[in-house]
Amino acid sequence: MPTTSYADRISENINKYIQLVTDNPKVRHNEFEILVNYAALKHSKIILEAPAEGKTLETFFPESIIHRADFVKITVPGYADECAVTSWGLSNIKSNFYDAVLSLAPIHHANELQKQDYISGAYLALKAGGVFAFGEVEYQSKLHFFLDCFINAYSHTGHVGQYPDAKLCDFFEYQGFEHVTTEIYVCQWRFDSAHSLHHYLTALFALQPLTVSFVMGSVEHYLGITEKNGELCINWPLRFYRGVKPFPSI
Repeated sequence: MPTTSYADRISENINKYIQLVTDNPKVRHNEFEILVNYAALKHSKIILEAPAEGKTLETFFPESIIHRADFVKITVPGYADECAVTSWGLSNIKSNFYDAVLSLAPIHHANELQKQDYISGAYLALKAGGVFAFGEVEYQSKLHFFLDCFINAYSHTGHVGQYPDAKLCDFFEYQGFEHVTTEIYVCQWRFDSAHSLHHYLTALFALQPLTVSFVMGSVEHYLGITEKNGELCINWPLRFYRGVKPFPSI
């Protein structure tokens, strides 16, 4: 099946998506927590998040300046003015400016050339010593099949991704990044109830009307659901990548 482009997947739903993740920061807090820990930033005065994912990073970096960019236009009041529209290569983003470029699931709707453009764009945007880190859906993982089977079957937009694996590190090293690492972590999305889980996934992925029991059963089948401290937790495994832009040799 052909890959669903980023614009086709998200453009009609981007404002609802941004409002949803902004209004429900607890759901994906653990996902961001793992990203931040994996990035292991020593200096984080100015951070770029591309594509945009609400306002959760401010929780972890309250004293940092966080800029955002996305590949489609966002019009959410109070958010749109802070989010530039850019290309896969981050072509209109300042060069040698950021201490870190961070993101979650940025490139599984990108083709191979667009993936390379994204990595090279992040390299150019970073200062020397800056960190590039993101989490992505792993090729042929349980999450891959959840998205391309269940979500693709019932989303108004469709969902077929082109998911990376550990070999993506070759792009990092080719671009010039040093200390390149990758690791899989099982993040958890947390919900107060089955109804809140159903509402969130339906809105986030633009799903057709489905019963709570059907959504819950499908999530359990593909990903697994656990109960902890009165919350329902979805297992959300991602492969995280990290690279550091080197200082110029003297």
